[in-house]
Amino acid sequence: MEESNSKNGTYLEALNGLRKMIDEEYAGGGKLPGARVLCRKWNVCLETYMKALRELCGEGIVYTTRGRGGTFVRPANERFLKVGLILNNAQDSPFLGRGPFLPSIWDVLYPAGIHLHLLQSPRIETIQETASHHGVSAIIWLSPLPSALPVMERIQQDARYPLVVTDVFHQELRRNMLERKLNLVTNDYSYAGKLVADFFAERKHRSVLYIDNRMSMLSHRFPEYFRDSGIAFTPEHNFETKDIDSLLAERIRRFKVTGIFSEGGLSAYQKIVRILMTLPPEERPELIVRKTDNSASFLLEASRELRIPAVVSTDYAKLGRSAAQQIVECLKSGRTVHPAVIPATTIELLSSL
Repeated sequence: MEESNSKNGTYLEALNGLRKMIDEEYAGGGKLPGARVLCRKWNVCLETYMKALRELCGEGIVYTTRGRGGTFVRPANERFLKVGLILNNAQDSPFLGRGPFLPSIWDVLYPAGIHLHLLQSPRIETIQETASHHGVSAIIWLSPLPSALPVMERIQQDARYPLVVTDVFHQELRRNMLERKLNLVTNDYSYAGKLVADFFAERKHRSVLYIDNRMSMLSHRFPEYFRDSGIAFTPEHNFETKDIDSLLAERIRRFKVTGIFSEGGLSAYQKIVRILMTLPPEERPELIVRKTDNSASFLLEASRELRIPAVVSTDYAKLGRSAAQQIVECLKSGRTVHPAVIPATTIELLSSL
């Protein structure tokens, strides 16, 4: 929040003014003018100016010394680099899923001497200004929602600092970002689709259902991979999680389904298990699902009555490391960030969870 005072200037005006002046005039370091001179420059009171100065001291951009007197700017090559981290749509108190992501990002940035700064804003449209206020050198955006697309485009087009986005679980947003060449580090879903198809083929399945939206089905290339594996899979072998109650039992019987792969999280898995338990044991297909943070214990319990041999897992730590490594190489070596589609899927036996 901007802090007004009797001289009409604000804290953010002083902070942004200091940042701009240092960027333009102090790349090699040096001594800042006196506090009263700069207070007059930005029309702020001494208390407001000192608050802005303390922010830059905390970031390692400036320092004070008693012996020489005054405030000094560190040379640009000695300043701390700071990467802004945006979670979801930059709202307060974001949900922190995907547990391995943050440690994997930190494990790459910290040894490189790069700090991580959480960026939040009450309005997604102002997050770029927030990033500027905090003087970040780059941005990692984790799990954005579709409404963030115009903001991400604007940040990348402005090219003020590199932007890398990862963990986009909305398939349409993912497709739009790849088409527009935004710097997205994402899982290779076609690789995941081949893994799943090979798993079902090795277990001699004849007919398989995929439960999730059509766009996800096409991203995994299931029609192609199941056909190549000799497994029956038509458009009706795919439906969304909202249709589980009305379609699951009917499709199992009509298509003589032997296997199911579902996404959608715990609530979807609970519906599937409840319906499978109503079928005679010999009609119950084998089930594998996309692993989520809260589903493991439920699946282990359900496997006492149903055949649930494995789960499909996304290696979020691999995605996080890849995003952070791009940022480090950009800031330290001048390389450009770029979109990357990487294989980050494994199939884990349920007994190993």
